[in-house]
Amino acid sequence: MNRLPFEVKRIVLTSNPDNLDAVAQFVKEIDARQSISPQVYPNILITLTEAVANAIHHGNKADCNKKIAIDCKINPARLTFRISDEGNGFNHRKLPDPTTPDRIDKEDGRGVFIMKQLSDKVSYRNKGRTVIIQFSL
Repeated sequence: MNRLPFEVKRIVLTSNPDNLDAVAQFVKEIDARQSISPQVYPNILITLTEAVANAIHHGNKADCNKKIAIDCKINPARLTFRISDEGNGFNHRKLPDPTTPDRIDKEDGRGVFIMKQLSDKVSYRNKGRTVIIQFSL
């Protein structure tokens, strides 16, 4: 079986909200390597920023002693991101639907929904401490 060649890029951040700027730089570096289409680039940036913000605030509770690892597996057909935090995890199946009438006016609780809308696939591992996000190129 013929496998596609791939490369993995990684950054590790402390759980400080100021480190969200590093996510944009990471996406820029991947774009320089892979030339992400202008239609997909903003989706990746928004989705990754949301995933890392969730890891900082909800996963690691903004504890700067805890880390977030972001890996990107790059191949010609797809980018696969893996974001892992050191928190307690969560059950993604129990998140309320932010589009229901009782939640539509709420300002929070939309991040995972947005991530699913902007990416090709979102899955969780490690009791919710790791999110895997795929984008077709």
